[in-house]
Amino acid sequence: MSQDKPQHVLRDEFQVLLDQSREPNVDLKETWLAMCAEVAQKKRPRHRGPWTWAQIDRVLTKEDSEPLRAAFGEIQDRLFKEVDTRRQAAKKALYELAPRLVVQRAAFVAFPYSTHHGSTYRSSGDGEGYARGYAEIEVEEIQATRNVRAGVERVDDGGRDVYRVMVLVSSEFDVEILHYQPGWGMRDFFKACWRRALNPRVYFPGLAHGLEEKWGIDYQGNDLPRKEAP
Repeated sequence: MSQDKPQHVLRDEFQVLLDQSREPNVDLKETWLAMCAEVAQKKRPRHRGPWTWAQIDRVLTKEDSEPLRAAFGEIQDRLFKEVDTRRQAAKKALYELAPRLVVQRAAFVAFPYSTHHGSTYRSSGDGEGYARGYAEIEVEEIQATRNVRAGVERVDDGGRDVYRVMVLVSSEFDVEILHYQPGWGMRDFFKACWRRALNPRVYFPGLAHGLEEKWGIDYQGNDLPRKEAP
């Protein structure tokens, strides 16, 4: 794609890719019915007209069903993989295209960007704090890397701890663009967590220990002095 395309063209391309990234799985109910009906018809060649499931169930045995299910599973796996491959290709293209798009900002209109539930982090012992903290970190990241105003609001959800990140942009479409534009790397995320006394491994339990030392940061979110070479 040319670098000098106008914004409205790039936004149209982004919408097409966004739709492709959400391609639904293939509905194979009719395929499954046709496969079963074909076997039933061979067993009852005098049958006339379309088969119903009730009729098929009376004809097919367990011995008939097992090879049918195996064959259907192969078709299902192949088609689902094809759909997923197209989705992933579209998402990759979205990440490549999004930095070239200008987000249309707003002064007074805000749209939801993300929602964080305290119940997600209940095992930490401070689910409310970690939910609020993640929302605050996202706000800091969005403002620092995308130059878009954002804020956190607490959601009235029956007493549950729910926090929502709101961004001041012109449309939900601009929110989608924000999601695909570059943000922080993990080092900056770690620093933002530790500045709030939040353990980043609560958010990402699989992260290795020792990354702080490797990246040269302390457990208050500060950069460590660089060690002089001997």
